[in-house]
Amino acid sequence: MQSFVFFASTSKATLLIKGLGPIPIVHSILVFAYISRLNFNANSYGSLANK
Repeated sequence: MQSFVFFASTSKATLLIKGLGPIPIVHSILVFAYISRLNFNANSYGSLANK
């Protein structure tokens, strides 16, 4: 399930990159932050569900 969430987030991030234009460094930072936030949310939810 988590890998599916990660895959979905990366494909959204790719679409986001294509929409933003030619600034790869900014894209990398934005995508990294976006994916990190999603992974953190997924981990928090998982740990809450496990308790």
